[in-house]
Amino acid sequence: MLHMLLLYVVQSQINDCQIQLGDCLDNYDPVCGLNISNTPIQTFFNNCYACKASQVVKFIKGDCTKNEDYIKSESSSTSLGADNITPQPTNGNYSETISCTNPRPSICDTNVKSTCGLFDSTTKCTGLNCLQQFSNECLACRNTSIHSYFIGNCSDYKPKTPTVIQCNTQSSKNCELKEQLTVCGFLDETAICQNPPCLQPFDDKCEPCQQANITSYFIGDCNQYQQLFYNAQQQTDSFVPNYQYCQVQRPIECDQEYIQTCGILRSCKDNGCERTFDNPCYACQNNQIEGYYTGECINNFTKVISIIIISMLIQ
Repeated sequence: MLHMLLLYVVQSQINDCQIQLGDCLDNYDPVCGLNISNTPIQTFFNNCYACKASQVVKFIKGDCTKNEDYIKSESSSTSLGADNITPQPTNGNYSETISCTNPRPSICDTNVKSTCGLFDSTTKCTGLNCLQQFSNECLACRNTSIHSYFIGNCSDYKPKTPTVIQCNTQSSKNCELKEQLTVCGFLDETAICQNPPCLQPFDDKCEPCQQANITSYFIGDCNQYQQLFYNAQQQTDSFVPNYQYCQVQRPIECDQEYIQTCGILRSCKDNGCERTFDNPCYACQNNQIEGYYTGECINNFTKVISIIIISMLIQ
């Protein structure tokens, strides 16, 4: 009887998140944000901030520490249900990444399907730090920093050198069903870019071969091109080792964090192709920008120094 009463109290206290539109008010009413397994994420200022967090789908009023016993009781009771099936891990395969699309979901269901999300090119990360585990695809794509995902565990992430697929007349016609995948196209020899080979990201397999200037493509992220196709020494010999292509889905909102960023204009070469931005997100918001690297603009900086030296000689 006591156990049933406790369970009723717990269930009545746990609330499902609702869609949160606009900015959250700063009224302090602490809640404990929970993921789909009722595992505490952290204590939030109020339920609005909690439900806007990437992995939070439920909340319980009060600090997480105060609700610890209630949450444990609820988690143990739901784990005995017949519908709760532990997802079987699958080998992570980078070549099977699926692109997130806009508009992003505001609220997700509680289906469990191990999903590994890949952070977009505007997120500062390296290697395995560019991955985050989620409980399903919806939760992965609800996080606006995630641009694509694969089904499986991030710990199984094993990038494989992808096959380059040549475009032909037949491949451009067989595109009745578009499958959302992260794809990177190779531009033809007439393309101009500052970081050869000239690449262009797409979010399905059909689009590249429908473009007149795309000769071939591989299933994967353009930002992984150097790691996938070249050894470490060849990577260091590239124009800009940390060059990042902007994703197909451009960011809608950007934070105010200042990270000096140099954006590269599309179809441009040599001086005058670079623009300075406050951070990578602002650079990729501009549809004229192909990609970026963090730090001072190399060519523009060299040009400024040259102008200063010339002016000094004239004087």
